[in-house]
Amino acid sequence: MLLVGFNFGETSWSQARTIVLLTLGATFIIAASIWECYTTRVPIIPPRLFKTRTTAAIMISVFIHAFTFFSASFYTPVYFQALGSDATMSGVRVIPMSFGASIISVVAGIYLSKTKRYRPVIWIGWVIGTLGTGLMIMMDENTSVAAQEIYILISGIGIGFLFQPPLIGELVW
Repeated sequence: MLLVGFNFGETSWSQARTIVLLTLGATFIIAASIWECYTTRVPIIPPRLFKTRTTAAIMISVFIHAFTFFSASFYTPVYFQALGSDATMSGVRVIPMSFGASIISVVAGIYLSKTKRYRPVIWIGWVIGTLGTGLMIMMDENTSVAAQEIYILISGIGIGFLFQPPLIGELVW
């Protein structure tokens, strides 16, 4: 419901269907979280995972990372299509994000395997990812092609830093 509500929000945030879907989506997420905490059956996400502060922070970090990654993966090609690129060309123009994320993910994995220190990688990833996403938010139809590709690359680098460290952090705790 949240995704469809956000999709309807592209045209108008004041439409009844947008407000209803966003409100119901948020309500159901809260209700599902409460249900997960108090159910006697086997929960999908056991609440005991959130009792340790580090584990809870990593889980929240993974959720925000996934939300950002999938949003950027969906909306960046849509942005390029709105500027006039066809589907194939908009996919080609997103290559810097994929390339940056994959290369940095490998580099972060090598660093983690050698040092066993995951926190600096997570912090660096969040700083670079936030910077890149903020730059991407500022893009409009007048942004130069070079700036578009650099902003997308910066975002991809930040996203790439955050693929492996949460797994290592979970194993440590």
